[in-house]
Amino acid sequence: MFDKNGDGFLGADETPAQGNNGNPGQANGQFPPEKVFTVKLAANRNIGVIYNDRQSDVVVLLLPGANQDKALARNYNMLAPGFNKLGYSTASIYTNFGPLVDSRGHQNNKHLLRVMSAIKKRYGNREFILYGGSNGGRSALQAAERSRRGIRAVIAHPAVYLPKRNMKGLPVYLRIGAKDGLGWAKYFDRMSQGLTRLGAKVNAKLVPNAGHIPMADMSQIGPWLKKHEIEPGKVVKP
Repeated sequence: MFDKNGDGFLGADETPAQGNNGNPGQANGQFPPEKVFTVKLAANRNIGVIYNDRQSDVVVLLLPGANQDKALARNYNMLAPGFNKLGYSTASIYTNFGPLVDSRGHQNNKHLLRVMSAIKKRYGNREFILYGGSNGGRSALQAAERSRRGIRAVIAHPAVYLPKRNMKGLPVYLRIGAKDGLGWAKYFDRMSQGLTRLGAKVNAKLVPNAGHIPMADMSQIGPWLKKHEIEPGKVVKP
């Protein structure tokens, strides 16, 4: 359905407890040394960061869906070796206050931008690829909508949210499972066409036999990033 309050394009699932959030991928290779730190917000609200450092100028920020808790962050961190093998650092995030976007699309992506600032403060100038699934995919698109500064690309695996602002030139890699139990497959055309109309450089595919969280295919993601010149050692100067 389209949200009547103008909060973007919403899927049917968006109470965080619904649906199977799934396994986004399998560990492919060894994990680099891991560092865990906390970004403190107001009123006992914190965001945890599991950082796998490849000393790369480009970081893949891994955003789980549902409640975006630590267990799901660990699940998404299984993607780290695949991205690390391509040369990217990764950061999987979790919160102690629930999802960064709620069931009505109201969002706290200013918090996500604070995480990016904290990573830059610790590790120097960095740019980001936002990889999100379900609520995490929406968080990724909303963060890019709020501020494009430092965001090189969005990988939505999946998402059903159409930004209200121009997304001109932003590479967006969209995957939705053809057998998504929450019914997101029926939104595929509107998502793909809508993001294209907003100016994004869209690579979209309805994945056969996939459920709510399609498995990440690094053999496709790696060449796509290279095509858009989003390489680990290259930071575009502001």
